[in-house]
Amino acid sequence: LYVGRKEVGKRYDLAVEAVERLGRSDVTLVMIGADADGKTLTSPAVRYLNVLPRNELIDAYDACDVLIMPSEHESFGMVILEAWIRGKPVLGNRACGPVASLIQDGVDGFLCATAEDFSQRIAQLLEHTDLACRLGASGKGKVLERYNWQAVAAEVIDVYRDVIASRAHTKPSG
Repeated sequence: LYVGRKEVGKRYDLAVEAVERLGRSDVTLVMIGADADGKTLTSPAVRYLNVLPRNELIDAYDACDVLIMPSEHESFGMVILEAWIRGKPVLGNRACGPVASLIQDGVDGFLCATAEDFSQRIAQLLEHTDLACRLGASGKGKVLERYNWQAVAAEVIDVYRDVIASRAHTKPSG
């Protein structure tokens, strides 16, 4: 499963190439997201669904075997958390700082650099469903521990406290 806009910076081409390299007729890359570049996808290994309602997107997460996020530029990586909360293993682009900081390579997903890397990891996860389940469960545990509302609120409060403390030590100019 690929979830994201269909545009060059998201590197969906790596996802397409990775699945094509598998050479398996029983594996399909399902792509969900707005068509930002307007390029036609001709690969028989791809099913492009464009934007879906939230309930259908959740169904897609539940139905997939692995989430692939080859994007080189992200501010966070929410789709990784969405896949993890559904217990799915994830593959992310090693060159994307925010993605690489989310995924602990080999613990809750894999970081990849090339289409070949992504393809090998997809094959590994499809062949070793126990590994896929372990990675997905580890990711789900991370989301439940670190990205729940209580934990996020505590981080926001800490930021406000730091800002207030830094302002208290700054003398007004004049």
